[in-house]
Amino acid sequence: MTENKLTCRSIWQEYQKDLTYKNSLDLFSKSKQHHKFFLGRQWEGLNAPDLEKPVLNFVKRVVNYLISMLMVQDVAINLKCRDSEFVLADALEKEMEKINEASRFKTKLRNVIKNAAIDGDGAMYMRYNPETDTVESEIVAGTNIVFGDRSTAEVEKQPYIIIVKKMNREVFRQQYPHCSEENSFSFGFEDEDTVTVLIRLYKKDGRVHFMQTTENQVVTEETDTGQTLYPVVFMNWEAVRGSYHGMGAPLR
Repeated sequence: MTENKLTCRSIWQEYQKDLTYKNSLDLFSKSKQHHKFFLGRQWEGLNAPDLEKPVLNFVKRVVNYLISMLMVQDVAINLKCRDSEFVLADALEKEMEKINEASRFKTKLRNVIKNAAIDGDGAMYMRYNPETDTVESEIVAGTNIVFGDRSTAEVEKQPYIIIVKKMNREVFRQQYPHCSEENSFSFGFEDEDTVTVLIRLYKKDGRVHFMQTTENQVVTEETDTGQTLYPVVFMNWEAVRGSYHGMGAPLR
């Protein structure tokens, strides 16, 4: 799709097509139900005020146990270089460790794994912030990520990836004062205090570009990141053939 000029409307249409796909899987209601069960809210919605509602939350215990088994060893970065470049490798390892600590990468990675165990999908979006000169990592719910090729969960095989952000109206105004309010908000799938912002990542000439849009307005014009790999981490807890969405531990 990089051959055609991207617009806020074309990106919104891609988002809408994926919403239809997610709804065909009943993804949103299943995700909500799984999180309720994880929190021990199995009786929610039952209209039986006189009935005792005992809770034995085995879902949370099992999920936490599975996460602990995966995270039993700390996450570390090890670089191997030629003997003559040992000093460089050591310096890079220390710098990357500083970035991980500043972005709370290890803590967020545990939450990504927890999301995957509950929902079936875990995702993280990483970006460079030129204002603070830091790498920032953001946990993304499986319901808020769009793959251009819905048949595979392999990140680097995607023609594009869209990160969906639900932003508070006032926060959006402060962060993007150049966007006119009358063209930035739609009230179809959200309340009047929320705006949907789409970050579309795609490759052009082997490099990752991105655009940031709402339904009717471009927030950030096409930008070349200089990267060759998508800045997205994505995993399925249990892969499902023919879909990029996986299956979580509660359904196994």
